[in-house]
Amino acid sequence: MGLAFGRRYCLPCRLWFDVLQQRIGEGPIEDARLPRFANLLAAVFLSLATALLYAGFGTAGWVITLMITALATLASVLNFCVGCEMYMLLARVRGVAIDRSEEHTSELQSHVRIS
Repeated sequence: MGLAFGRRYCLPCRLWFDVLQQRIGEGPIEDARLPRFANLLAAVFLSLATALLYAGFGTAGWVITLMITALATLASVLNFCVGCEMYMLLARVRGVAIDRSEEHTSELQSHVRIS
């Protein structure tokens, strides 16, 4: 329901935004480009692994799948996102500013209101 009609009809979303977030607080706003890039990389490599498995290259497909699984485990256990670090490296090469400091985060919070 929530995907089709928006957050207004999503019961878990209503619970979070109307009840829990009022008590807990909003939390810091983070740059979404880093995890989006990491998720895009994971989707591309898992699609490649699926194509390799269907094409009969089982070993290559499973190696890529296990690599993505290991990187996802690394991100969840150690809070180290390889895809995010790759994005920051590429951003530095391209000259795009990525500021992860606390003052930038509080500045974003003052300008962005999520409703």
